[in-house]
Amino acid sequence: MKWSGEHDVILGREIMLFELWKYKAGSRERGQCLDRIAESLNNLERPSFSVSQTSVRDRLKVLEQDSKKKERSEKNASEISPERTEVDQIMEDYLEQKEDQERQSEKALEESRDKVAKDKATAEDMRNKATERLLETKKRPGSDLPKKKRKHNGNETLEYLREASDRECELKKQELDFKMQQEKSVAAQQTLMLQLIIYIEKFLYSDWQRACQY
Repeated sequence: MKWSGEHDVILGREIMLFELWKYKAGSRERGQCLDRIAESLNNLERPSFSVSQTSVRDRLKVLEQDSKKKERSEKNASEISPERTEVDQIMEDYLEQKEDQERQSEKALEESRDKVAKDKATAEDMRNKATERLLETKKRPGSDLPKKKRKHNGNETLEYLREASDRECELKKQELDFKMQQEKSVAAQQTLMLQLIIYIEKFLYSDWQRACQY
């Protein structure tokens, strides 16, 4: 299909409505969101759309590139910039939300890496201390006499490692459950909004048809 300014405006509205920026590029969740946007657009009567996940994604890339190009031009321009369009404002808002989401995701990933590194360092420190105590015990006078072997230090280390591993698994499970619940909530809200939009558009279109008859 041929994209017009009106098509771009409606596409931008749908992208903001479905909060596309929340989903990482290339992820399954982003593909599903693009499918829902394409389905919503194809249900419109005016203007008419005939799009797929791929065509929506490709058009969005074009709008992003145009928006960034205009932004650079405005920064370098010495004269008054032309009046901003609705598409310009939508893309500016979308790109801001996208950058903010990327910063939050990077921060969460960095915090997770730091925690894993800290747990590993703690476990390594405990292993080193256990080894040092064992060596000191062997150097003491009379340490060569037969004694009952003590294994509690090694057991304590292994127990700590098991607990750390269990905590890490539990955190990952909780994080996964939270993401699934969040996605279900978002999907439910988006479905409700889509149904409401379709109903309103059909209602307005019916009013417009009745008005045309008169």
